[in-house]
Amino acid sequence: MEIADVALLLFGTAGVLVFPFLAVINARMRQRCEQRSTATGSLSVTVVIAAHNEASRIERLVRCLSRQSRPMRNPHVILVDDRSDDGTAERARAAVGNGLCLEIIRIDTTPPGVSPKKWALHCGISATETDIVLLTDADCMPEPMWVEGMLQAFETGADIVCGLSPMTDGKGFTGAYAEYETARTAVQYVSAARLGVPYMAVGRNWGFRRALYERCAGLAPLFTTLGGDDDLLFQRMLTLEPKVTVVTRRGTRCPTTAPHSFRAMLRRKLRHFRVSMRYAAGPRTALALLTICEWTALVFLPLYLAMVSHAPLLFAAWVVFKPVWDTTFLGPTLRECGLERGGVTELAYTAFLGVFHLVFSSVVGLVSFIVKPRW
Repeated sequence: MEIADVALLLFGTAGVLVFPFLAVINARMRQRCEQRSTATGSLSVTVVIAAHNEASRIERLVRCLSRQSRPMRNPHVILVDDRSDDGTAERARAAVGNGLCLEIIRIDTTPPGVSPKKWALHCGISATETDIVLLTDADCMPEPMWVEGMLQAFETGADIVCGLSPMTDGKGFTGAYAEYETARTAVQYVSAARLGVPYMAVGRNWGFRRALYERCAGLAPLFTTLGGDDDLLFQRMLTLEPKVTVVTRRGTRCPTTAPHSFRAMLRRKLRHFRVSMRYAAGPRTALALLTICEWTALVFLPLYLAMVSHAPLLFAAWVVFKPVWDTTFLGPTLRECGLERGGVTELAYTAFLGVFHLVFSSVVGLVSFIVKPRW
C-alpha cells in the first residue's frame, strides 16, 4: 500500500467518524430532559449580576427580571456595581417593578492582582443567603420563565443547572459568526452534559447550590486568572461530582446582543481559548480530537480527493454531501440552541460559517498562547 493510500485511509476514517459523533450530539441535544411542571417555590433563590458601567443596558435587564413568573416569594436580585461612574445603580433602581427586591452592592476598589469581574461576582455570591444562586450578565434579556425553569431543574435534585444564552441581532459578518459560534458551543456543552460528561457552562445563564460553591472554595482560587468566571468555577465544582442538568426550552433563555466589532469578538475568543487550556484532561482531549476530525472532514479529505486523478466522482459527492449535511441535519440543532437564521440562503451561509469557524478558531487558538488576553 502506497503512502498516498494510507493517507487517504486515515483522512477518510477521521472524516467519516466526525459524522456519527455529530449524530450522537444531535440526538442528545434534541432530547427533552427538563421537567415541565411549575416550580413549587420550595427553594429560595438569588440572582447575582456584576455590572461595570452598564447604564445603557441595566434598565432592560431589571425590567426583564421584574417580569419573571413567580415561583418564589419576594424575588431577590443582587446587583454588584463594580466601580461604575455612569449611574448604573441609579438606572437599575429606577427600573425596578412588580415586587422585585433589588439589593445593590457598591465596589470602589479591587484588591491588587485580582480579576475585577471575579471579585465582583465573589462579593455578590458571598452576600447571598439563599439555597440557589443564579448568574446572568448586565447585557442579557432573561426570558419570562428563566428563574422558574432553572428552579424547576434544581427541585429535581440538580446541583448545577446550565441554560442557553444565544446571541441575537447580529450585524454583518461579525454578528452572524458570533451567533453561529455561540449556538455551536451550546450544542457541544449541552450534548456533553446530557451524555453525562459536562465540561462547561456559559456565565450568562447558569446557577448552582450555594453550598456547592462554598465546598469548592468558590472563586477565590481563581482570582488572578483573567476570564473563565464560569468555565473554571464549573471545572472546580465538577471535582465534587455534582449532578448537572441543562435547561434549553424557550422561555428560559438569556439572550444577549451579538458584538458588532470584530476586535471585541477576537478578544473574547482569545480569552476563551486561553481559559479552555485549564479544562480537565478529558474535555481538552475530546475538543482537540473533534477539531482534528473536522479539519479532515472539511479540508484535508476534499483536497486529497480533488488532487487524486481517479477520485473526481468521490470529490463531487463530497462537495454535495457536506453542505446538505450542514443545512438539513445540523441546522435544526443549531436553531434549537438559539440560531434563528432560516431559509435556504441563510442555511448555506451557515455551512460557510462552519468552514470559517474551523479555520478562525484554529488560528486564534494558536495565537492565544502568544498574546496576553485582554478585556
